[in-house]
Amino acid sequence: MPNLKPKSEPKSLTGTAKLIIAPFLYGWPDKRCLLAYTSHEGLAVVAALPDEKGMAPSLWDVAANHLPTNIRPDDTGEQYARWLVSTGWGYSVIRWNPSLILDGEEWTVTIRKTLREFKEHQYGRAVCGWYGVHTGTLTLKDPLLTNKARDMLNER
Repeated sequence: MPNLKPKSEPKSLTGTAKLIIAPFLYGWPDKRCLLAYTSHEGLAVVAALPDEKGMAPSLWDVAANHLPTNIRPDDTGEQYARWLVSTGWGYSVIRWNPSLILDGEEWTVTIRKTLREFKEHQYGRAVCGWYGVHTGTLTLKDPLLTNKARDMLNER
């Protein structure tokens, strides 16, 4: 696979690809957010939707809290990215209740981190079919859909 890394990474992405949004427990026992999973130009996108105050957890930091501490320092970002892709991909194969599946609705991701190309490993280069990931915060263009998504955090 050729290195497709541009000269500088984008600060944000806008798209209309299929989007899955569902509540995500990122810190025991009660730290919850909305996790969004989609794709953009061949990379997975795993992002958190900001709450009413504009706050959203750093999913990169969440990944750090869920992985062992004995990772080689030069593999840390790689392992965080793999965890994020696997977590987001899980939302596409398991029907979460509640969840919101949108197709054709405009969204924008403010990028915090990008890993553009996974290293080769025992199972190949792809993780859940993706060769890299963008992570950050996602906003929906339609405020009514944003409110509908946020309402899912109150459902139990």
